[in-house]
Amino acid sequence: MPSSSPSAASSSSSSPKPVPLTPERREEAIEILATAFAEDPLILWMSRDPRFPYAVFEQVIDPYLHSGVSWILDNGAGVLLAAPPDMPKPRVDFNFGLLWKMLRQFGWRTMLRGIVYELYSAHFPPREPHYYAYAMGVRAEFRGQGLGTRLMRTLLDLGDADQVPVYLESAHERNLSLYYRLGYRLLRETRVPLGGPRMWLMLYEPRSASRT
Repeated sequence: MPSSSPSAASSSSSSPKPVPLTPERREEAIEILATAFAEDPLILWMSRDPRFPYAVFEQVIDPYLHSGVSWILDNGAGVLLAAPPDMPKPRVDFNFGLLWKMLRQFGWRTMLRGIVYELYSAHFPPREPHYYAYAMGVRAEFRGQGLGTRLMRTLLDLGDADQVPVYLESAHERNLSLYYRLGYRLLRETRVPLGGPRMWLMLYEPRSASRT
């Protein structure tokens, strides 16, 4: 499994800062997110194989490395993958090679559930232009320090500056309190077919200059 360099994790400062996520930190970002999402209900519904979260982020991360709005904390404590309004929501390309790989590594059930979720979630995002917060994770040893808030606030500030909303999807109910505190509102709650988890679709409306 990929892992971040010890120097990156040990160089923590009292106030880690979000910096743009670049391809050079790709493996580090995958490791952070795969670890953070190891107990995510959507991930566990698809597969309980501990390799699966790594495979997911290995497959989806590349468009976000070039989005211009994905961030990693300078000390390697957390990461946020996001897309700007003019970038179509990245989709998983279920070509024969990927399907065969999923089947061999994780079995037919994971392959089927992955396809079902991609088809079901394709219509989740609002039609209006928006920033899309795809995934955010913070290393376990750094949680409880407000770093998730710091990462997400960086994206929300862009939404405020451009007067464009920010959209996200969550399958983990424990994260909702953070999103509500940051100003998100619930668009709708749904449940993934085939016994899948509940999903919360949330939108942050940009603050006007008079409110900020």
